[in-house]
Amino acid sequence: MAAGDDLELDGKKREHRRHQSFRDHVNLAVLIIIWLIVISICLGIAVFAWHLLTPICWHFLDEKALDKLQTILGAAVLSSALTGYANRRMNG
Repeated sequence: MAAGDDLELDGKKREHRRHQSFRDHVNLAVLIIIWLIVISICLGIAVFAWHLLTPICWHFLDEKALDKLQTILGAAVLSSALTGYANRRMNG
């Protein structure tokens, strides 16, 4: 009877380790995606600021690309602002 209990306990421990390992991998993947988004937004802000602050001869984006970048950055900033507002209201 003791050998059967040991096998069952060992199985539960292994299942727990698999479950935790999967959760760790998912958490790591989410963190990587979040940091890629943050880096992309920061690069977009840097490029947009470059185009606002430098002479026209230094610009490398045409007007259409700059408008698209402005739209994307505006949506990202608005989305993060609304998310922050909603989190404050839901948690407080």
